[in-house]
Amino acid sequence: MDDEVWDVTVFTKNRERLIDGEVSQGLLASVLVQARENNLLSEEHFTVDGTLIQAWAAARSFEEKSDPAEAGSGFGYGGEVLLRDKVESTTDPEARLFKKATADKSVPSYQGHALMENRSGLGWGPRPASRLPMPSAR
Repeated sequence: MDDEVWDVTVFTKNRERLIDGEVSQGLLASVLVQARENNLLSEEHFTVDGTLIQAWAAARSFEEKSDPAEAGSGFGYGGEVLLRDKVESTTDPEARLFKKATADKSVPSYQGHALMENRSGLGWGPRPASRLPMPSAR
């Protein structure tokens, strides 16, 4: 109880271990059980929030894929083949090239999503960005 609070570097070093050990999922599940028991959750009013989390991979680590997506099967609108369908990082295979707006440049990133309950502001279903499947445009 009297120990110092973790700083961000301690959490960063232990993040994968905590996620793999399902400690964070168990904590979230316990919070949601208590919130549901106290009528703090509504399945009618929620928001899905998404963000890009910059990866440590360098943009220069991206090289042409050996098996790029074919026309019509990319992740763009209507299956358009995007740059992230054609290249992959040699140092971080889970990172993808994303941009926040059409005019922005693509940067190595992960997608992060959270399902938020609007009445109480509780997060129902955060997903670690590196564990998320790529979205399907189909």
